Amino acid sequence: MNQDTKNNLKIEFLKKAKILSSLGIKGIYLGSETKKFFQEILESSQKASKENFSLMMIGENLEEGKEPGELLNKILSAMGLTRKEVFIFSEIKKSEDLISNQDIDLLINKASPKIVICFGSVATNLVLDIKEKMRDVRNKFYNKDGVKVICTYHPAALIHDPSNKKFVWDDMKLVMEEIKKIEK
Repeated sequence: MNQDTKNNLKIEFLKKAKILSSLGIKGIYLGSETKKFFQEILESSQKASKENFSLMMIGENLEEGKEPGELLNKILSAMGLTRKEVFIFSEIKKSEDLISNQDIDLLINKASPKIVICFGSVATNLVLDIKEKMRDVRNKFYNKDGVKVICTYHPAALIHDPSNKKFVWDDMKLVMEEIKKIEK
């Protein structure tokens, strides 16, 4: 199942769930394709929980093969990490119908990372419900139900404005320092 199909199924599911919820119905029948898709999301968060990732990254289009995803690989490499060592969730879109704050909260709860990095304003808004400019919210940790959260510029923003790379690197150095503290 390709990414567009998954996204369309999730939109369809969430719309149906909202309609049923407004009628006081707390369940929904999932067709086999839809059920498989949501099972994949649940399994990936359970896998993250079992593998006990210290670090979770949330942002749009962070998949390998896309330019922002390739830049993320370089950021990870500079941090001495690989994609296999972090839990990356990039199935978010700007449409509020696609994923909600509650979905992200559940995912973070299931994955139970020590630190979450929000790449870009979409992820920052979903995780922390902050709608301020990135320059005002980056370079500091926030507490989200016992999990440290840091926000930084999205790799796509670095492609458009390379002068922000220094700021992202400063944020990643804070993350690396915090990981060292946690692992002691």
